[in-house]
Amino acid sequence: MAGLSLPPLIVGIGFLTIGAWPILPFAGIEIVLFVLCFKLVMRGARYSEILSVDEEHVRLRQLSPRFEREHCFQRYWTQVWLKPGLSRFHPSILMIGSHGKFVQIGRFLTESSRQELTKRLKIAVKARYHCALT
Repeated sequence: MAGLSLPPLIVGIGFLTIGAWPILPFAGIEIVLFVLCFKLVMRGARYSEILSVDEEHVRLRQLSPRFEREHCFQRYWTQVWLKPGLSRFHPSILMIGSHGKFVQIGRFLTESSRQELTKRLKIAVKARYHCALT
């Protein structure tokens, strides 16, 4: 991080030496904003979701630096659906749940990854019961 903060500081000092001192505070603001953005991205990178499907249950574990949540659904009643979003920046919302209790998952995924995960989860959740019917 220091390596990426060094060029704006060098440019600011360079301008200071030729008498353009107002550039130096802007270089400092640029460095501070860079550090804040970097910390924000790193905090978001520590968020994870673990989804497991066994014979009877679908378990979802959501982990972040601030919380840890665990949800358990009966596999037979579990539903997976992709809800259309309200904007083009976040086009859909992937939901999983049963009995009126739904949880959003995959909010950090791209649209194509979210669609692929929806297909795979539907197959994984319903595989046992579809095979029993045929």
